[in-house]
Amino acid sequence: MNDNDRSADIYDSPLDLNNANDPRTLALRLIAPGKAVLELGPATGRVTRVLSERGCLVVAVERDATMVPTLERYCSRVIVGDVERLSLEEVFGEQRFDVILAGDFLEHLAHPLELLLELKRYLSEEGYVVASIPNIAHGSVRLSLLQGKFEYKDIGILDQTHLRFFTLESILRLFTDAGFAIVDVQRVRQDPFKEPYIDPPQADQPEVRPELKRLIEDDPDAATVQFVVKAFPVNLPAAQLHTLQTLQAQIQEKEKMVLNQEKMLTDMRNTIEERDHTVSSLKDQIQTLQSHIEQADGTLRERESAIRELQTSNEQLTDWLTKYKKAKEKLLPTGSLRDRVARKLAGSLLTKSGPARKPYSETEPDVRR
Repeated sequence: MNDNDRSADIYDSPLDLNNANDPRTLALRLIAPGKAVLELGPATGRVTRVLSERGCLVVAVERDATMVPTLERYCSRVIVGDVERLSLEEVFGEQRFDVILAGDFLEHLAHPLELLLELKRYLSEEGYVVASIPNIAHGSVRLSLLQGKFEYKDIGILDQTHLRFFTLESILRLFTDAGFAIVDVQRVRQDPFKEPYIDPPQADQPEVRPELKRLIEDDPDAATVQFVVKAFPVNLPAAQLHTLQTLQAQIQEKEKMVLNQEKMLTDMRNTIEERDHTVSSLKDQIQTLQSHIEQADGTLRERESAIRELQTSNEQLTDWLTKYKKAKEKLLPTGSLRDRVARKLAGSLLTKSGPARKPYSETEPDVRR
């Protein structure tokens, strides 16, 4: 529900029925086809259209009169006005509904308890209420309060038109006090350290101390942006209603424990996946190293083979030189006449084989001068 000078268009956004983290999707899953539905605050009619396509007969109550032409395409009747100021008896008379849908609606009311009490009489024998309600205990709000901030926004948990703020406990108490038994609670979850529904990039959040970060991470309600509940009216004495509320609270505590266990399992799976990835990466590195080692071994074997060949050649050359020296010593004993003649002849041959002197040229300086 919106302020008089505020268009319902501000709340419009595409609806993906496959997105299980959208409160509208979760609410629609709680409404069977062909039901008679009273929709409170349908705004631009995204949900209304789906209900109509599924064969539901929809009556809508909307404060923004500019939405009427759109809503009339999907509704059997559109009532314009503030539901808290309307005479419901005059508006609905003997009409009854299988489902009363209050999507992001109760938080806009001055007296949600009184409205729920009044709406009970307009439910059919098997009728129930489906409501999506923002959670003021989301982690982003908690952290904001720790910084001394409580700033209203155009949309989101701190929407400036919200008159009431709820936690899971106060939601359970509200419905119990109104004579309803909540039979289903579902959560829309988002990062508890970021403000939800804000499209522009947010400024860097202040650093959160590890113990505080862990405290928020361990509370499933801190990651819950909205609760989606299904509630049936019950005719019980006050004492039994109080007992019912206690049991509902205990059930939700168990549910939170389950969610914590699921989170632990998810964290463990992620850790295992990271380790598997690390192991796989290490295996690839080992295979690469083994390949390099094998290549190095091949090169080393080739070098060893070349060295052995060189050693063999060196041994052969050494053996040949030894034989040559022995033969030379026999043929040309050192100091003998044959040795002196051979040396003289070798020197003569070396002198004749030297480079020839260039002929004299007038361009060359005359070193004889």
